[in-house]
Amino acid sequence: MALIGKNEMIEALARLGERALQRGEAVEIIVLGGSAMMLALDARPSTRDVDVVLLSPEPAKLRETASVVAAEKGWPADWLNDAAKGYLVGQSDGPMIFSAPGIHARRPSF
Repeated sequence: MALIGKNEMIEALARLGERALQRGEAVEIIVLGGSAMMLALDARPSTRDVDVVLLSPEPAKLRETASVVAAEKGWPADWLNDAAKGYLVGQSDGPMIFSAPGIHARRPSF
């Protein structure tokens, strides 16, 4: 997969929120790793995927919505990746790093 730049990630997350709203849902995620560094700190120019913890809607629905966004962008269906959740102990509500209609994204607290 090609690298995802900050603007592309913002567009994809906003589209994810739009699609969720069309289904009567709202997306709540915690963004991790390089993606969080991009959104919160401008600390890197790109990433290969967006590592997240999926809070709502239920993961199966969110993955389905993410796969629609992936198809629109020509990306792999797993561009929104929740595999990193296994490295977390507990859940933290850090500051909001991205918000658009239908989606709120936080980073972990430090």
